[in-house]
Amino acid sequence: AERIKANPGGFIAQPTLSLSTCPTFVGSGIAPRHVDFRPFVLSGDRVRIVPGGLT
Repeated sequence: AERIKANPGGFIAQPTLSLSTCPTFVGSGIAPRHVDFRPFVLSGDRVRIVPGGLT
């Protein structure tokens, strides 16, 4: 909490979301597995999404 108070512009708050599922190949066949998408953001003079992203 002290780090946030000292530098509030360095943090982004967002709600926790439930992950979706996707059919995935596993040893016994196909099964649902949780997936998520994590956009990467650069901030400076403005905030922007990085093309392509990383996972």
